Amino acid sequence: IGGALGGQSAIYNYKGDEMAKSTVVDNAYVSAEINIEALRYYRENARFQNWIPFLRTEIYRRLYDGSLWPKNNPPMQHQEADEIFYDTVKKLKKNGTFTDSSYSQRGDLDDGND
Repeated sequence: IGGALGGQSAIYNYKGDEMAKSTVVDNAYVSAEINIEALRYYRENARFQNWIPFLRTEIYRRLYDGSLWPKNNPPMQHQEADEIFYDTVKKLKKNGTFTDSSYSQRGDLDDGND
């Protein structure tokens, strides 16, 4: 079966540098040193490509105050997932997180909710 099962595993460091890679298209593993102290130092000092200190997390507070997708559900069929998806979108519209598009208000665009 080979490539159908995966392969070409790789490990990248916090800067995006490739540390190790397997070119095997089959079950494989790779190993590399994960330098946590270097990551911590980088987070403390880097002013470029260090976006965490600049995050405006307060804008997501309303979103994280409640749950959206139900937890601890067994795998479901597409139809069941679609029902939960559209119910969730309705909740997001009701609480003001989402706004109806002009397409859905006019009925010009199929929303896929058939």
